[in-house]
Amino acid sequence: MPARAWRQQARIEYDRGIVSENAMFRHMRFTLALQTTVTFALGSIAVAWVVELAADRAAFAAACADWHDATEAFAREVTAGVHGSELARAEEARAALRHRALTEQQRAMERRCDAQARANSERTAALDGQRHLVEHAESVVESDVQERDAAAARCADAAGRRDRAAFRLAETEDDVANGDRRLAELRGSLASIALEIQDYEARIGQARSRLSPYFLPRGHVHPPRVGGSVVTVDAEGLVHLDVGTDDGVWRGQVFVVSRGERYVCMILVATVVQDRATAWILFSTKVPWQMPRTGDSVLSQMTISGR
Repeated sequence: MPARAWRQQARIEYDRGIVSENAMFRHMRFTLALQTTVTFALGSIAVAWVVELAADRAAFAAACADWHDATEAFAREVTAGVHGSELARAEEARAALRHRALTEQQRAMERRCDAQARANSERTAALDGQRHLVEHAESVVESDVQERDAAAARCADAAGRRDRAAFRLAETEDDVANGDRRLAELRGSLASIALEIQDYEARIGQARSRLSPYFLPRGHVHPPRVGGSVVTVDAEGLVHLDVGTDDGVWRGQVFVVSRGERYVCMILVATVVQDRATAWILFSTKVPWQMPRTGDSVLSQMTISGR
């Protein structure tokens, strides 16, 4: 393949990304050196052959000119009437001239053959050198092909890794989008929970404000259990007791109402004075036997403290 075709092929392979840039420039330098060497060798052989051919042609032309001159002289002598010994001498001279011309021509042919043999030997040497260069070029091209195949394999591997990375990136982006949506949902849930907490705190505050009269101060020591009896029950459902602050009763105290050994209900002290108190019925089901009556016994059961 000509050097120009080699360079074009190397350039095409480089443009396609098959071989590396260093391999392409190394291949171009090698092909250029090979072309220069071969051109110089063939030019030297051609110049030497042309020079020797010109010398042989000049010698042959000189011999022909001498023979022509001798022939003309012999013709003039014959025309002038040269006879006898002079004719023999002329014949001998012509034969000598012919022999000398043939000898010069033979020598020229020998010199031409020698030059041709030297040119052939030099051409053979140049061809041997070119053959070695071609073998080296083939080895270089084979190494470049191997490097190209390795580069193609690396490119395929890199493409596979790139595709896998792109797939993982897409999955990561989906996970991030799902995480963002989940985070937004959690933030909405937290906001609603915060609103519910605020609502519950407001309700607790309202409940505490309503129940504050029924709470004992923190650290209050509970007195012993107090017992008494029901004096009367009015139409509004208030239970009047015969115990008061002198007996250790306070507002918010809970009493258990019993009739004999039978549980009736629970009441909560609403107002209290020194010797009597009034209470509300707790957990009443409006069943007749669960309504307190006059003479029922009451006993303090529990207190609410820790405000």
